[in-house]
Amino acid sequence: MLGGGYSISYLNYGIFLWLFSGLFILVFDAKGHHSAARNKEQKVSRFLGWFNLTAGVVVFLVKWLFL
Repeated sequence: MLGGGYSISYLNYGIFLWLFSGLFILVFDAKGHHSAARNKEQKVSRFLGWFNLTAGVVVFLVKWLFL
């Protein structure tokens, strides 16, 4: 067996990036568009922020429960 049964998983980095980028988008990007009165950009930023947060939480839960 190659590597003695050990494997490297980069999934933890992906989870961190999804959560961090979601929070960053919601806190800085969406509020910046709100103050500049750009409603369409604010809606897209809020969607992407919540999508990233949700993806990070779902992947974290799947990894915690099944892997």
